[in-house]
Formats: sequence, structure tokens, C-alpha cells
Amino acid sequence: CDVDFRNDKNQTYDCTYYPTMEGQYKIIVKFAGQEVPKSPFSPYVEGKAGDASKCRAHGPGLESNGVMVDKPIWFEIDAADAGNGLAEVVLVDPRSRQDVVPVAVKQTSPGKFRCEYVPHESGFHSVNIFFAGRPIPNSPYGVNVSSSSISSYDDLRDRLTTSEDDYYSSIELEQSKSTTSVDTIYALRYQN
Repeated sequence: CDVDFRNDKNQTYDCTYYPTMEGQYKIIVKFAGQEVPKSPFSPYVEGKAGDASKCRAHGPGLESNGVMVDKPIWFEIDAADAGNGLAEVVLVDPRSRQDVVPVAVKQTSPGKFRCEYVPHESGFHSVNIFFAGRPIPNSPYGVNVSSSSISSYDDLRDRLTTSEDDYYSSIELEQSKSTTSVDTIYALRYQN
């Protein structure tokens, strides 16, 4: 079977293998020519692996904008037509760390998964979605996490309050055509 190796910066190795048929496998792992403890490993592979190309993902947690720091967000993976396999998600933060933002993946029904995460810093995040060990179409998803708590004009209108001493006579919202986030807010304040 094919094997992919990745040597990361912590001097550990990730190994992924893709069995092509059912049955008992024998995996021998060596380091410096010697077998590592507990090697060989003997997994039993059953059933045909699912087809990641038949998966789809959607939801606000995959949108390029609108995700906020320290706010829970979700998305769903539809693998109903993909066959056997598990959905896995790796979220990479703006500093290229993979272990900082955990993603909870819960199977809600056969072939359906709900994924939730809470980003802790603003900036570009990469959401990498896999099914049966392979990336699904359109993965990775680029998500720009914002520290602003106001994400739209309606959100601003709902949050804007005045007292009898303060009145806001004008509010200008500058918005990029490609984003729903509020970039700049100007408020003119005057008194009666």
C-alpha cells in the first residue's frame, strides 16, 4: 500500500497508509534500523474506504468572513454518498499551529457530521477537512477570523444605544464589497 511520511518540527513522524484491500496487515516501524517498541502492529482493515470526492461541507464556520474571536462557530460535513470513513478536521491558526484550536467532530446521523470550534486569535485560519484520510473537495477553507464584535450593519443597529444626553446623528459604515464585516464606524455626537 502507499505510505505518506511527514517529519514535523517536534522530531516526530506522522505516517499515513492507504490500504487497497481488506485483510490483516503487518506494519513494521523502525528507527535507526531497529524496530520501535510494540512493533510490528497488526491492524485489520475491513470494508472499502469511502470516497472523499463525494463529500461536501457547508456552514458559517467555513465562510471567508464573519467568524469572531472567542465565539463558537460550526459547520457540517455531508458524507452520505461517500461510503465508509471518518471525518477529520485540522484547523491551522495564523501562526501555522495545528494543535491550538481543537475542532469537535460529532456524527449526527449516518454520513452527517457537525463540527464546532472556537478560534482564539484574529487572522487567517485554514480549515482542512478529510474523509477516510483524504481531503474533501474545496478543502482547505480559508477563514478570516475577526476580533470585532460587530459583523454587519444589522448587528450594529441592534447594539447601538443612546442616552438622553447622547445622540448619534450620523453613522457611516465603510464596507468592502467582498466582506460583511464593518471596517470603520464614525459617529458624530452632539448634545441638546
